[in-house]
Formats: sequence, C-alpha cells, structure tokens
Amino acid sequence: MNFKSLCFAFFFQSILLGCGPSDVDHGPLGTLSGKVLFEGKPVTEGQVLIEKQGGGGSGGADIQADGTYLITDKIGGVPVGNYLVSIIPPTVEVSLGPDSPPSQEPKEMPNLPPQYHMRETSGLTVEIKQGENTKDFELVP
Repeated sequence: MNFKSLCFAFFFQSILLGCGPSDVDHGPLGTLSGKVLFEGKPVTEGQVLIEKQGGGGSGGADIQADGTYLITDKIGGVPVGNYLVSIIPPTVEVSLGPDSPPSQEPKEMPNLPPQYHMRETSGLTVEIKQGENTKDFELVP
C-alpha cells in the first residue's frame, strides 16, 4: 500500500469510528442534506464527511447520482454545532501485480479536486442546527 492509500485509509477509518450509536446523551441533533456541484454540475459519486470542530461528533453520507446527499447518522442526526467538511472520491481496486493482493485507492475524479479530500484543506464548513439543515457545496478547480 502506498503512502497516499495509507493516509486515505487512516483518515476514512478515523471518521467512521466516531459514527456509531451509543448511550451517551448527544444533546440536540440535526440532519444535513444538500447537493455537491462542480462548476454548476452535480458530482455524481463520493462521500460528504463532516467532523465537529473541537470534537464530539462526525457523520457522513454517500453522494447520489444526482449530486444529493443526506447525513442522518445512526442516532438520528449529529450533534448541533460547527463542522469541518471534506468530500472524498470513492475507492477503486488497483492491481499491484500478480504476486500482490489488490489495493484500494481513491478514484481519480477531475470534478472533485484533491483539496476537498481533507477537512483541513477543503475550506468547507457548515453549521448544523437542531432539526433539518440544507447546505449545497459548490466546488471550484
């Protein structure tokens, strides 16, 4: 596994670890829906991931063929607050040769520039309030 794949896998797993249900009172919850666009056209695959600034909540959702997403999480929403956002491509299986097992790497997507793959470089944020929230993300090259 190359360094890029290893970093991607570690980041993705760290997000997912915070997404499970628990008996902890998370306080008021909100959902987030919207559309991901690149130059006015829908991004048709990938995931929208959010992580609460300062910790205490995260979530994610697949991007649908029409560019829409819906983050509800397993507890019915995510805790209200301000979130950093990343938008990641799907992974694809890559052959490393006949004597090596296949590897998973992020799919190359011209309509999903690399700066959006990490919350620290995406420049995307969202405030989630109690109840339903809507936020479209317009990506630029």
